[in-house]
Amino acid sequence: MPPALVLDAHGFPSVTLAGPVCVGLLPVLKAQFEVAYGSPGGPELLPYADCCQVNPRGSWRTAAAPPETLFLTGVLPDEAVAVAARLAPGGRLATADEWREADALLDTPVSPDHLARLLAVAKLHPAARAVLRRAGAAAATWRGLGDGLLEWVQGPAGPALYGRPRREFGLNLILNPRIHPPAAPRGRERHRAYGLRLATPRGTEGRRA
Repeated sequence: MPPALVLDAHGFPSVTLAGPVCVGLLPVLKAQFEVAYGSPGGPELLPYADCCQVNPRGSWRTAAAPPETLFLTGVLPDEAVAVAARLAPGGRLATADEWREADALLDTPVSPDHLARLLAVAKLHPAARAVLRRAGAAAATWRGLGDGLLEWVQGPAGPALYGRPRREFGLNLILNPRIHPPAAPRGRERHRAYGLRLATPRGTEGRRA
């Protein structure tokens, strides 16, 4: 059964969990972050130029842009908390349990019909549509549409990382989210693999996708 998807107020898709929470279908995109970045009346959420230095900004309008350049990465833990809170009403990092639940729901085969219906939704943000259209041609599961990063989650002792980072990131890490707790980095440095996935309360989303 495909995951139940909804769009947030800006047109980015989320998967609905069994409880009162939605978690992003994709890790946060740079285009999604830019909706909130430097908004009037609020401080900058993070030094965006520093994030773009470790992972240059790619254009979702350009088919040749490497997929990782479209996602917001290079984020430090406290910045991830602040970004999640700004992106949507009630926005926050997913807990480790919520991340695993979303991961399990997304570990189902992509239905071409369901994906086509999602891509046809008028309110889907063009950046999300471009990423999903490109990834959908190769992804075997819904998780594969945005897999490959390490993502900040709210762990028992504070923000920590979950995910299955791609080999080219060169991380010496053994992490199976199904059996291991999230990993807390030893140092405080930006890494092009470190992104986040937004969690929001049910009832604050836009339309069903």
